[in-house]
Amino acid sequence: MRDAGPTPATRPRPRWRRLYAIASLAITAFAVSDLSVKAPALRIALDCAVAVAAWGATLLWIRANRVALDQLEWCDCTAKTVTVRVILSRPARPVDPSAAGMVVVAAGDPRGVESETGEPSVPVSR
Repeated sequence: MRDAGPTPATRPRPRWRRLYAIASLAITAFAVSDLSVKAPALRIALDCAVAVAAWGATLLWIRANRVALDQLEWCDCTAKTVTVRVILSRPARPVDPSAAGMVVVAAGDPRGVESETGEPSVPVSR
């Protein structure tokens, strides 16, 4: 049995039938609205709504097929010549005040801590 999912060697293909369905539905909706609606203002509003819906559906189709549309013009040797680098980000390390030579003093502590130079430290609030 074959797997239903795409293999790495195959390139995705645009789903042209869905685009044709969007165009067919838009043309049908325009025809129905022009033939059935008699009031000019309502017909214009309905035509505008159909146009906006067709535009939005086309944009969604383009977004869903953007990888396949990009790879349409690639040659067969592209997989051998294109290098993709994946850069993973490292998690931020928490700052350890004691390792940095800092002293944390509770706010309102009248004693405070003096630094090596003899200057009083600045209280840190939490």
